[in-house]
Amino acid sequence: MAQADSHLEIEHKFVLPAAFDRERFFAEVKFHQPLRCATAQVVERYFVTKLTPDIIYRHRYDENNQDLTYKSFGHGDIEIRREVRLSLDLQSGNQVDRVQAFLEPLGVRWQGGLTKELHVFHFADCEIAYYTASTDDKTVTCVEFEALSTEDILAALATLSMYEKRFGFIDNQRSRRSLFELLFADCLETKAV
Repeated sequence: MAQADSHLEIEHKFVLPAAFDRERFFAEVKFHQPLRCATAQVVERYFVTKLTPDIIYRHRYDENNQDLTYKSFGHGDIEIRREVRLSLDLQSGNQVDRVQAFLEPLGVRWQGGLTKELHVFHFADCEIAYYTASTDDKTVTCVEFEALSTEDILAALATLSMYEKRFGFIDNQRSRRSLFELLFADCLETKAV
């Protein structure tokens, strides 16, 4: 059994074609009775620093959540990567300026933002997220399957396969690139803060 730590994100992302039937997908997922369903309009800000080039920092803010997350970056396939999330006080309002100040000693070399229309379906062992994410000049729509238990990597991957099969994604080509890469990879070399 391959052991994992509690700070791994094990997920599969599928970039959806324009003709994808969102309502049919939602109905199929709800038919399987998720424990919870949630929607949100999310604002995310990404930061890349000089001192930690293999890490992407993300500040996320919506009406119910605010957090600062780092994710490993630049190692190819995103199927398994390190993710550490800190919850921030929602009562303090949007703290993106404080996050930027916090990261300044690391030498922020780039930052960029997006908005996301998010629909999340929580099952006991998997979270399914459907979202449309947009920057000023790009938009992408995705479905992500994320295993909620990461102590055993092989079991987590089996969980993803089970849900992908259940909802008709098992034969689809998954993206090996993160949302950050899909929307911002071409900006890193051309833009500075």
